[in-house]
Order: sequence, then structure tokens, then C-alpha cells
Amino acid sequence: QARLAPKSWQGNADPNSAHLRNPVGQSEPCDDRRTIIMLQRIASDLDEQGVSGILDNRGFAGTYTAVYVPRNRKKDTNLAYAFVDFVRPEPAKLCMRICGGRPFGNTDRLCSVDFSK
Repeated sequence: QARLAPKSWQGNADPNSAHLRNPVGQSEPCDDRRTIIMLQRIASDLDEQGVSGILDNRGFAGTYTAVYVPRNRKKDTNLAYAFVDFVRPEPAKLCMRICGGRPFGNTDRLCSVDFSK
């Protein structure tokens, strides 16, 4: 069963905040309205709280509503990927830029990030 890490979001966030701008730093809304991303090659020991903690430390606190980390119950590890549902497309795209190409958690693997299909 999926565990969701709930995050509250204040709907009155400043639209000019760096977290709400599109990936090239412009304040105009992005054409792409997708908000769910998939983090791949994350550390195998992370659960929903661990992923949320890393996202919060990287400046995304309050910009997402749910995190889901599928688990291998026999090995008690995750499957090396997670889904994050952002409240708006702009922070999702910013997360793709910030988290992609660097380790996510205690791992040597470089994370790749894309929109969920």
C-alpha cells in the first residue's frame, strides 16, 4: 500500500519566488502543465520521509503535495525511484534541473528526473 507524505501548501505563495519560476528563471507560466515527476536511481534506503527531507533541504518545502516510493518488501529496500506530485508545474521543472545529474541520498548513482508517464 502506498504511503503518502502529506505536505501543506500555502496558496498565497509569491509567484516571483525562485521555486515557482520556470526552469529558465522567467516568471511567466510554463506551457507544460504536468506536475508529477519521477526521480530515478535514488538511494535504496530512502522512503517517503527520506525523499521529502531531501526535497525540503533542496528548497522545495511546501511546493509538493505527495511523495510515493515503491518498495521491494522481500529486500526491504525501495525500487530506486520515487514519484513526487508538485502543486504547480514550475517547481516540478525546477526540481528536474536541481536534482537531475547528482546523487539523491546516500548513493554514488546520479539521479535522473523526468515527468511521470
